[in-house]
Amino acid sequence: MSMNGLTDNPHNTGIIDVSIDAEQYRQIVEDLIGELPTTAESILKRAINATAKKVGKELAKEAQDRYRVKKKRFSSEITYHLASNNDLSAELVAKGDMLAASYFQTNPAMPAKPTMQGSRPVRLSVLKSESPSTVEYPGTGLQAFLTEFASGHVDVVQRKPPRTYTSGGWSKRKKRHQEFLKATGRLDNTRIRQFFGPSVPKMLEKTGITEQYIDENRTKITRYLEGYIFTYLNRELYFTNRNSGGT
Repeated sequence: MSMNGLTDNPHNTGIIDVSIDAEQYRQIVEDLIGELPTTAESILKRAINATAKKVGKELAKEAQDRYRVKKKRFSSEITYHLASNNDLSAELVAKGDMLAASYFQTNPAMPAKPTMQGSRPVRLSVLKSESPSTVEYPGTGLQAFLTEFASGHVDVVQRKPPRTYTSGGWSKRKKRHQEFLKATGRLDNTRIRQFFGPSVPKMLEKTGITEQYIDENRTKITRYLEGYIFTYLNRELYFTNRNSGGT
């Protein structure tokens, strides 16, 4: 079920794929190499991989500008299938499960001390274009709140009646909630559900960030690639001249 852009299904995944190919530059580079002790494949491979990583960083920034989520979450979800001497192309693949709702902006940022009314409802927003709001499961009136698990992980959760914990499971949890018991005079053994925001590829797909970035920056990506090609060519030329005693 989805609410406020959130879901309680952590496996709603997606995949975004971006390819960079430099095969068309092979002959140009071979002509420029001349007597340099390197190969066109070596130059092109390094240029492609440098371009792929630069594009990945820019895509992460584009997404960061629209979502209230940490930039490192985008960067860590992008996998680079880098070019080799035998395959002069690279792929950026963004894939993964939904992100825990706590990776997005929440208010409070950490679990607040409970009051007589219980845990303080959490306000959350996924997109920067939306205002933070509470998360309420339809038809129940139950609002989500922040909690800290035994592992130390903080997440957005909500009661899930009528399901309750087993006696064994509840006895372990009850020991950790003495502060709540003191504040409210009660403990609730109703099971909780965790909430998840969209996965990185879903975020990129939903807003069309990837397609828009490529459409608007084809020329710039080509400039990146050509710039890296000549950077690595000049570097080879410099070191060759230095090692041979030239100027």
